[in-house]
This record gives sequence, structure tokens and C-alpha cells, in this order.
Amino acid sequence: MKLKIFFLLVTIILMIGCSKDENFVEEPVSESVNFTVIGQNAENLFEYRYNSGSAPLDVVNLSSELGIEGTFLTLRQVENTMSYYSFSGGDFSLAFKDMNTGKVDLFPRFFTNSIENSIVWGTNSKETVHLGFYNPSGSTNVGLKNIDIPSFESTDLQIDFNVENLYQPLYYDRKLFIAYKDVSDQYKVQVYNLDTKNFLASLNFGEFSPSLLINEEKNLAVIKSHLGIDTQLEIYDFDTLSLLESTPIQLERFFSPGELDVDLVEGKLYYSFQYAQPSTVNFGPAIYDIDRNEEERIDMRSILEQAEAVAQKQFILTVQGYSKVKKQFYVGYISDDGQLNDGGVLVISEGGELIENVSVPFAPMYFLKD
Repeated sequence: MKLKIFFLLVTIILMIGCSKDENFVEEPVSESVNFTVIGQNAENLFEYRYNSGSAPLDVVNLSSELGIEGTFLTLRQVENTMSYYSFSGGDFSLAFKDMNTGKVDLFPRFFTNSIENSIVWGTNSKETVHLGFYNPSGSTNVGLKNIDIPSFESTDLQIDFNVENLYQPLYYDRKLFIAYKDVSDQYKVQVYNLDTKNFLASLNFGEFSPSLLINEEKNLAVIKSHLGIDTQLEIYDFDTLSLLESTPIQLERFFSPGELDVDLVEGKLYYSFQYAQPSTVNFGPAIYDIDRNEEERIDMRSILEQAEAVAQKQFILTVQGYSKVKKQFYVGYISDDGQLNDGGVLVISEGGELIENVSVPFAPMYFLKD
């Protein structure tokens, strides 16, 4: 079954010949910190809210609070509501948690899978669950299953035939953007309207892979490239899907097709830069100024060495987040012995300074978005 697992346990790579200055210790800069992180250890899923201006809160065991049984699959964020998917005994279960009020809604066993379907991903609004699947299993025919909450009544729609790869979808404001590549290596995006319950349009990007996000003006932003070169940023009107502007980007890196975990704020892209291996770090924060055509990479190696010198142990990075309100990066880690109950969060300014190192008893996997 082609399930997209959101969190993959980090593979430990032994590095030889990477020197560290053990005597280098620098105090973090002083700046207020406020974030929520989701993570897991070998047994449970956790939530932790941190505010440097108040007393620490208890770590919440989400597995107990949400009644998660079997295998945790993935999570989604819709505004201030978190959705958690799990799978057990052939059944999918879903739990909603309002991060403002703490209210929890449980939908156990909302869908029973069959051998005819190969589920690739799941996403949702607050009223409907959407599953992308191949049918029959092993074929190249892709469909969209829409399941009403809480009646669990479902309908199926055909997305396309001869699909080679189905990518993670982007959901925003009653529209679902579904990216895929067909067997002719042509990239397409189908746009589904949750209100009219039909497909509004099909955007064809040819050999250019489309990475999808929503910009500050609440329009669809597409970063498209051909094998990481000839990259362009296209902006589409969210309502009409007409092309508003196209800007060349001189950024030689490949963004994954489908939903993209990148922030586009005031003409700048905030994202995770992947370091060439072998390296003491595998990724770190980066900022690309579109107008100036300049990329600024935070010196993650130095920041990691600074944190490790204080802690007297080494870390493995797990996930990265960004707050456009606080203008801070968050980088999660676990200790290099692979213990999933020994983790933490490095809070980093846009200027590349370590603000704070916050310890958590799990491996960070997601930071709540503003």
C-alpha cells in the first residue's frame, strides 16, 4: 500500500574526518520565543508548547489524548486545527484538535480500506476527508475519494488515467490542488472545488515539475523547474486560476513536486537547504531574495557546533520550521545515539544567531504554522 508516511526516523550516517572545535562556546542571543512542536518517540506522539515568557507547560501525550491506535500515519494543519491520521486492522482513523480551545473530535475507523485500493495520501477540510488512491491497486488509474464528516458517506471521482506518480496535495480555502506526473513525464495539477464537488481546471506544466504553496495575497504560487534548472515562480489568481505573473528564479535547486513546505513572504523564500553529503549537517535554513536574486544560507554547521559544545553531546537534525510572525527558524534534533526520547529545538534568527536551545523528550517532526 502506497501510504505517505509523514515522519521517517532519521538514518544515522557516520561521518569521518569532520572536525569540531570543542572549545567554542557562545551564549545564545536574547529574544522572545514562542512555538508549538509535534513529535514522537518509539511508542507515542507528543505535543509541546513553549513560551520563553511563561512557565513551561507539560508535554501532552497525543497518543493517549486522541486515542491513537495502531500506526500513526501523518498529520495535517487546517488553520488552527490539527488532523491526525492513523491505521489499524485495515481501518483508517482520524482525530481533530483545535489548537486554540483544545477541543478534540474523534472519528475512529472512518474508512475501511480494501485490496482494490492503494491509498497514497489523505488530507481534509473541517467537514470532508479526501483520499488519493490508485484503483485497481497496481494500476495507473488515480481517483479521489471524498468522505463526509461525520456521516462517513463517500463518493469517488476519477482524477486521471496513466498516472506514474501522485504527489502530496495542497488544500486551502475550499480548494484541493492535486499534482501528479503521467506516464509521458508530463506534470499536471487538477483543482477540485469542495463546494461544487467537481474539478474546476487542469493546469498542465509539461516537463516542468510544479511545487505548490499559497502566497501572502492568498493566491496560488507555483515554483516550477525542469530537473532543478530553468526555475520560474508563477502566481495564479486563486479564484479564476488565471496566470498573473511569472518570474525567473536563479536558484539551482530542486523542490519536490506537490505541496511545498516553503514560506513566501515579502518577496523572499524561506526554506530548507540540503547540504551535499558527507557533511556534519544534512540541512539548514536558507533565504532567497527574488528581486535581488540572492540566496543567504544560515551557517547551520556553526550553530550546531555552538549548541553541541554547551550540551557536551552531538545532535542529528530531524525537521525545520519557520515563523513569519516571529521571523525565526526552528530546527529539531535528536541526540546522535538515536534515542528518540532525547530531542530538542534550536531557535534561530533570520540573521543566523542561535536564540535558544529548548530540550524536549521526543524527536521533533512538525512545527505549528502561524
